[in-house]
Amino acid sequence: MKRAEEKINLATKPSIREALGAYLLVIIFLAVLTRLAFIPFIKDNMGGFAIIPFVYMPILLLRRKHEDLADYGISWKDTGHNIAIGLLVSLAVFPLFWAGYHVYAMWICNSHFSFRLPDDFWLKLVGNLLVVALPEEFFFRGYMQTITDRKWPKGIRILGGRIGKSALFVSIAFAALHLATDMQIFRLGVFFPSLVFCWLRSRTGSIIPGIVFHGLSNVFMNTLEASYQIAGLCIPFLTN
Repeated sequence: MKRAEEKINLATKPSIREALGAYLLVIIFLAVLTRLAFIPFIKDNMGGFAIIPFVYMPILLLRRKHEDLADYGISWKDTGHNIAIGLLVSLAVFPLFWAGYHVYAMWICNSHFSFRLPDDFWLKLVGNLLVVALPEEFFFRGYMQTITDRKWPKGIRILGGRIGKSALFVSIAFAALHLATDMQIFRLGVFFPSLVFCWLRSRTGSIIPGIVFHGLSNVFMNTLEASYQIAGLCIPFLTN
């Protein structure tokens, strides 16, 4: 009886088919938005327009099924704790990434390090947290990962978080979106940080740590680009 009730409950929940449909609509919306970038108003407010499919569409779809957003990691509960986790993971990962990036910059790009913050640093920081990381985490780790976790709950447990078929599926979708909106092969590199974002969602049950780590990762990447003054064909393999 209990198992039958669980099946009925799952049947009323958003399905992977619905999530993929929403995902395709996001790609179409962003593709059209990019085509309309010649219009000054749209070009100047591109970030704001891009938020619409990532945030409002999942909210509408979930409200239609009377879903609680907190079940999708979208909640202010334990915000301070979750922000701290995002900061701690950043402190753990960034030095390791910097070491690898230094080798890349020195050997492949023939560049040298001279610390420099990117232009409009504070604007980039706020923009990456609120306009890039928040909507992307809302859609991919909040909406989509919750749905795929129900379909594929198993995975390898690492430090309290789980990485499995669900995280792989979401990360492939995340990387494919970046490639579709910016047709350069290096954009597929976001698959790897996406696994960390998925792990944070699984570990904490919230999208807030992922928002913090995601936004800071982008700004850290901007800072490395400015400090190594990499340009031209030496394209960074990790951004956004």
